[in-house]
Amino acid sequence: MDIERKQISTREQSKKDVSSRAVSLTRKKPANSLPKIEPLPGAICAQLVRCGRANCRCSRGELHGPFHYRFYYAAGKLRKKYVRKQDLLAVIKACSIYKEQRVVWRTMIKDAQNQWRELRAQLKDYEL
Repeated sequence: MDIERKQISTREQSKKDVSSRAVSLTRKKPANSLPKIEPLPGAICAQLVRCGRANCRCSRGELHGPFHYRFYYAAGKLRKKYVRKQDLLAVIKACSIYKEQRVVWRTMIKDAQNQWRELRAQLKDYEL
């Protein structure tokens, strides 16, 4: 009897799973929705690169590039990551969004610190 109940409940559950997947597949995103740009820390810099082959033009001083890299700090170390040409504008936008957010975060922190100072001063006045 218990085995039959378990089989029935697993069948019902699998039917629910299938129906929820079908619903999620039929829902479409609006045509005008753009992919969300996640903020990225760092800065974009263009660099010329030497490949290291002995008979290459870069060994005579004519370097390859410019190639774009995103420089950022992770775990206290400066990191460098290559940015593809087709991703360059999106990464620049993401870095600028991060910079704008940092300005907002800093002002919020300063405001909170000022409020704490005022509260401490009021508390000292109240204690006296």
